[in-house]
Amino acid sequence: MKKERSRAGKDGAGKMQLAIRERLSALAQGVVTGMGFELYHLDYQQAGGRAVVRLYVDKEGGIRLDDCEAVSRRLGPLLDAEDIVPTSYVLEVSSPGLDRPLFREEDYERFAGHAARVTLFEPVDGHRRFAGRIVSCAGGLLQLALPDGKQLVLPFSKVATGRLELEL
Repeated sequence: MKKERSRAGKDGAGKMQLAIRERLSALAQGVVTGMGFELYHLDYQQAGGRAVVRLYVDKEGGIRLDDCEAVSRRLGPLLDAEDIVPTSYVLEVSSPGLDRPLFREEDYERFAGHAARVTLFEPVDGHRRFAGRIVSCAGGLLQLALPDGKQLVLPFSKVATGRLELEL
């Protein structure tokens, strides 16, 4: 058995992680939408013998702590019953927050007009980090209006992380 795992290497582990993430997402999506909320993002990470299942849930008008607790109470027993995660795990349910992380092109488009910070996988014009106002995100291109008035167009594939900035 060990030989099969070692031959599978990281590709096998990556495929297993993806399969687990897809099953988690399907189960969480059903629970969260059934409760009248939006599953904003699901993250699954495994390190050693422990895993973290992290959900960001949202709703019109914002999510509250008791909403997060309700999702956790409903989803936790289902995760245990379905036995999707092969190790011990921690379930975290939270709101994306005011400085919410941005994951998909749809997130950037949804928050067009808002201030954001973006970090790239590789430098563009000698910089990896940019702060500006999201103009648009469509067709694989993210457009930011920078504080100096310039417009920056970035391939979305180069975006490593993004987060809305609090505006006071």
